[in-house]
Amino acid sequence: MLNRQVRDRSDVLRDQFATAQPFCHLVADDLLDRTLFQSLVQQFPAFETKNALNEFGEVGGISVRADLPELGSG
Repeated sequence: MLNRQVRDRSDVLRDQFATAQPFCHLVADDLLDRTLFQSLVQQFPAFETKNALNEFGEVGGISVRADLPELGSG
């Protein structure tokens, strides 16, 4: 699942996370295996306004999908 090069650098990445400023964070380019990533992107649903309605019935900026586990195998 994780890119092998990222796994191989886990000690370095852990240290970068622990010492990052102004708070602990990490930027990991190519985190996922490229084939898995492409599969996830293809299966991820498009933004749907019908799933983005707020409590007033207005379209917001977040489209909620409660059925993500059922959308694909990844």
